[in-house]
Amino acid sequence: MLSRSHDDTEKPLLRILDKTTNFIDWLAAADLLAAKPPAGFAARLLKAIAINAALRVLDPGQNALGEGWGGDCLSGGEDRSPNWPPVGQYRLTARQSPGSELFAAGEDPVYLMRTLSRGYSARAPSANDCADRMDFNFMVGKRPWGLITLSDLSRDLIGQLLGFKKEDFALELDPTLDLTWTTAQAYKGAAKAFVGEQEEMLESVVLGLKARGLLSQQEAELAHPQIELRILDQRHEKTPLPRLVFANPSVDVTYEAVDLESTD
Repeated sequence: MLSRSHDDTEKPLLRILDKTTNFIDWLAAADLLAAKPPAGFAARLLKAIAINAALRVLDPGQNALGEGWGGDCLSGGEDRSPNWPPVGQYRLTARQSPGSELFAAGEDPVYLMRTLSRGYSARAPSANDCADRMDFNFMVGKRPWGLITLSDLSRDLIGQLLGFKKEDFALELDPTLDLTWTTAQAYKGAAKAFVGEQEEMLESVVLGLKARGLLSQQEAELAHPQIELRILDQRHEKTPLPRLVFANPSVDVTYEAVDLESTD
C-alpha cells in the first residue's frame, strides 16, 4: 500500500528502514525512498557503509591466497491443507522471474511475486525463500568472501543518488592490497597510503551528497563510515609486523596470521 499511496509515505518508509531486519524489506523501502530522497535518507545510507580493506603481506615471489564462501538451501516444508482451495501468497524478491512484476526500481530492484499455495498457517521457510536469499548474495554486491550486508546495498544506493550505475561507482567495500615485505618503513607507508585512498574516496562521496543537497554538514560529521583494515600475514616466517597507528578514529586495524600449511 505504501508503494501505491499518493500520501506522504516518507515517515513510515523510514521507520521500516530503521527497524526491519529483513534485507528484502529494507531494500524495498530504500528503493522507494531513493526515488525522492527525504532529509536524513542519505545520512542513513552513509552510516551503514563499512569498508573492509585487506592488506596481504607476502614473501618475495609469493602468490596471495584468496578467500571464498559457500552455502546451500534446505526447505523447512510447508503446512498444507490438501482439501482447501489454493490462495495467493505474495513475497518480495531480488530475482526477476516469469510472473514477477517490478515493485521498486533501482540499481538493486525488488520484484513482487504471487504464487498459489494451500499453506494456510504461518508459512515455514521454503526452497524459494532460500534460493532468493542465495541469489540475493550473488546478484547484489557480489562479495568475494562473505554474505551481503546492508553496507553493500547502501553503497549501491549512494552511487545511484550520485548518478552512477553500481558497476561504475568507484567506491569499493572490499579493497585489497598485496604487499611484498621489504622494510618496516615501506610497510607503514604502503598501509597508510592504502587507507588514505579509502578515506579520500569516502570524502568525495560526502562532498557529492552535500553538493546535491542530500547531506547536511551536521549529518556528515555524525555519519562516519567505519574502515576496517585487516592485516593478513601470509608470509612463511611470521616476524613481528610494525604497529600501525592512524589519526582517523574510524579506522580499526586487525591482524591475522595465515597458516599456509593448513591451506595446502
